[in-house]
Amino acid sequence: MEPAEFGSYVRRLRVKQRLSLNAVGRAAGISGTYLCQIESGTRRPSAEKLRMLAPVLGVKTEELLRAVGYLEEPKIEAAEAERVEWAYRLAMSDPECRFSALVAELLPSEVGVETKKAIVIAYEMVSGKKLL
Repeated sequence: MEPAEFGSYVRRLRVKQRLSLNAVGRAAGISGTYLCQIESGTRRPSAEKLRMLAPVLGVKTEELLRAVGYLEEPKIEAAEAERVEWAYRLAMSDPECRFSALVAELLPSEVGVETKKAIVIAYEMVSGKKLL
């Protein structure tokens, strides 16, 4: 994910938590200026800073590490990846379920297969429809 896109993602997480830059900075033990640079895409945070930010932003450290590019997506067989992609597209395009709007608001535009699979599983739970 590009730095500006990652910064927007961090900003959405912060806003979702209803926290100011300085409040997140204080809680995570980093400066508001540093966090502002992350959100604007001018600074790529270290893995240690992401570890400090994750609980304040309400996500797992692994999620931030994966989003910024420090971790690779786990390998999934091509056939399963295609099945997950198909199910993900169906879930995100379901007009009867507001689930896709919530997901789109919270996630970066590019998500990996494992994240898509988790979204499909959550969709199945919310909608009662079986896709995988």
